[in-house]
Amino acid sequence: MSLNVSSYQDIYNSKKSLADIIWKTRFNFPKEFNGWRPGMIHTFLSHTGGGKSTLAKTIILDAHDENPDNGNILIWLTEEYKNIWEGHFFKGLEPEKYPRLKIFSERDFFLDGINKKSDMLRYIIGKIRSENINLIIIDNITTSIFYGDLDEQREFAQIIATQFPRNIPKIVFAHTNSSYKPYGREMMDEMHIHGSKELPKISEVFYCLTIFNNKEDRFAFLRCTKNRFHETKTNFFFLDYCKEEKKYRMDAPRDFEGFKSAFKSRNTL
Repeated sequence: MSLNVSSYQDIYNSKKSLADIIWKTRFNFPKEFNGWRPGMIHTFLSHTGGGKSTLAKTIILDAHDENPDNGNILIWLTEEYKNIWEGHFFKGLEPEKYPRLKIFSERDFFLDGINKKSDMLRYIIGKIRSENINLIIIDNITTSIFYGDLDEQREFAQIIATQFPRNIPKIVFAHTNSSYKPYGREMMDEMHIHGSKELPKISEVFYCLTIFNNKEDRFAFLRCTKNRFHETKTNFFFLDYCKEEKKYRMDAPRDFEGFKSAFKSRNTL
């Protein structure tokens, strides 16, 4: 699976533009780390039922609506068929207003029983080149057909890092492994990713998404556990969920003491 489409000029240009916020956003958690940076991998880790799909929808709509002139967004699905995903995602929305969302499903690709993994990778690279893709979102990597044994997992992480155009930001969602217990006393970090630790190693920005339940209240928190090249004021963000729109409508920075207080007061077993 070797399809190198990068160049030294791509690498130079992406490093040169690290300080540029090319993708505008209403949210604080990308702004704090200088937005979705060209060529960089931004990984979000959470457990089952931890809000990954909600956050993915939030990021997709925010990137689309706040950047009307930024080209197209590739949404790479690994678990769902395209039509099922669209039924959930566009509920309450007008799909015809989102032609810039280019949706690809691994499950649809293999329906004919003929295509191979190498065919898929070539197809995706071609799609990125031909459809003016300027942002890639993978939901989620740990259920991808490329995420097989540990060697395949390491190889897939390197493919994402090196074989897609270097000027395009990449946003990757991932599952935790079985050692992480949502109601346990351990705080989630990048080492809780399912399988290989290659993706945390090569990601430039790494977030952990955690749901805290305090009696009857439910809170979503983002904690940035890794960030390269950029000084920040905080690594903690509270996410405000909108039940009607089924997405996060805003976020708010929190200091360490605020996060610690929420973490200590949550329901545990």
